[in-house]
Amino acid sequence: HSTRFHLNQDFDLGSQMLAACMTPEPVLGGRAWPGRKLADSRHAPFLALWMNTTPGLISFWVTGSRQQKRRALVTVTRQRLIPVYDPRTLTDRQLHQAERLYEDLKSDLAFLPANQAHHDPARQRLDEAVLCDLLRLHTHPQVPSSRAFLDALGVLRQAWCGEPHITKRS
Repeated sequence: HSTRFHLNQDFDLGSQMLAACMTPEPVLGGRAWPGRKLADSRHAPFLALWMNTTPGLISFWVTGSRQQKRRALVTVTRQRLIPVYDPRTLTDRQLHQAERLYEDLKSDLAFLPANQAHHDPARQRLDEAVLCDLLRLHTHPQVPSSRAFLDALGVLRQAWCGEPHITKRS
């Protein structure tokens, strides 16, 4: 089945930037980037954004096998096990906002490899746009401010990038 949404099956965190992507037109995909047919195609822009945020990258990495340093292998059968923010809970307005955000950011952001997320301004911009502007996660009653939320996310990003399996250090 052809689709626009694709997940990276053999993610090299030390050289690749994206865990998920969208193609301009539906395609079959391939071994490294198999297509993932979604029940609702309106979810594709949101999932492409989500999977490339810091929590999305971590979810992808946790689900994948870590047989080689800086690699996360997620077979087609395991892709459905990747924890994601449930796009079925988004309103029509949020889905439309995600589509606009995807269109605005797809050619505007140049990411560093995933294992450099801790000092990647593009990844940090994506995190803020998706997690704060779109999902409004910083408005949870336990979060004192958007700055506190983003600071905590920065600590998480730093810790993940410092994990021995992720870092570039030998």
